[in-house]
Amino acid sequence: MNHAEKVRLRENRELARLCKKRDKRVYWGYAVVLFILVCLIHVVDEVTTDIRGFLQSSVVNEFFVIGRGMTFNEGLASISSLSVISLALLFVNPFYATLADRFGRKIFLVINTLGMTVGLLLGFLSYNYAIYVLGVVISTFFCSHDMQVTYIMEVAPADKRAKYYGITKCIGTLGLFIVPLFRDLFIGNDATQWRLVFLIPAIISGIVCLLAVIGARETPTFLHRRIEYLEKPVEQRAAEAIRNKASKKASTKESGIAAGWKYIMSHKDIRWSMIASCIGTFAIMAMSSYYESIMSTNGMSTEDVTTALYFYPFIFAAVLAVNGFIGDKFGRKPTITVMSVIAIVGFILFVISSKSGWSPYLVGIFYGLY
Repeated sequence: MNHAEKVRLRENRELARLCKKRDKRVYWGYAVVLFILVCLIHVVDEVTTDIRGFLQSSVVNEFFVIGRGMTFNEGLASISSLSVISLALLFVNPFYATLADRFGRKIFLVINTLGMTVGLLLGFLSYNYAIYVLGVVISTFFCSHDMQVTYIMEVAPADKRAKYYGITKCIGTLGLFIVPLFRDLFIGNDATQWRLVFLIPAIISGIVCLLAVIGARETPTFLHRRIEYLEKPVEQRAAEAIRNKASKKASTKESGIAAGWKYIMSHKDIRWSMIASCIGTFAIMAMSSYYESIMSTNGMSTEDVTTALYFYPFIFAAVLAVNGFIGDKFGRKPTITVMSVIAIVGFILFVISSKSGWSPYLVGIFYGLY
């Protein structure tokens, strides 16, 4: 059997398997189960993304101030260099993301959730900085692929996708409540116990991963596209590939980086939108990376920091809801303007309240606003 025959045999087996999945009826209550599952994965995603920020000062003190004799600011600068990892992973992400078009959505829903579980577990096991960094790398990589969002977009009715996404995102944000809860439970005023905060979220993430294996089904969109592709004769696929390649090559001059840059610069609205977006993105990265350290270095006790952190998920979820309302009613530009002003004012008040010994309740509210 030559290579072409082996490939065709493998594709025929895949086609039969996918057709069987397509023809299998979904079980009763699947829509509700999937909605709950997506909400839970959103919670895991939000927790995995933000948990290290909630513990930043404790990590800096242990690994850099105590471990290496650095000042706090020197240690903070060192740990902040991990953000370079996020930029490096941007080059890998597109290649990983395309695998879901070949092998399916469910397998990567499970893999991504499992990856977040491993990232959280490594946080718990971070008895040296190398393990901590490995946990950051794994968490950053798998959190960047929101397969749960793909499920919403491919399973929910077209007129309800934005609504369902907004609801699940808000629930995921509210799920961040468990991080300050476990800070309060395990740390109290003993910041050296920060590793324990990772443990229960890791267990929860593992359970959610198992539920995804058991409860999730492949999306109809993927099954339709993949089956349609496999049913085409090899010759037709080859001809389409040649046409697509020629079409892509012909449009390169019109859609390349240089052409895109020229188009942006020649349109005033797009040009200023890009400039504002870049400035806003850089500012947000700086503003959102040091909130816990800002509170800790300005004299707030570990317990007061935890109290302030309780408010973040609730205030931020409320801001998300208001953002959607303003956007639907008044349009995108007023929404961006209002939310930008709120973020700036919230950040200024957050810093002032942290420095001035204000109530941790107010500090937490201002933190949630930006």
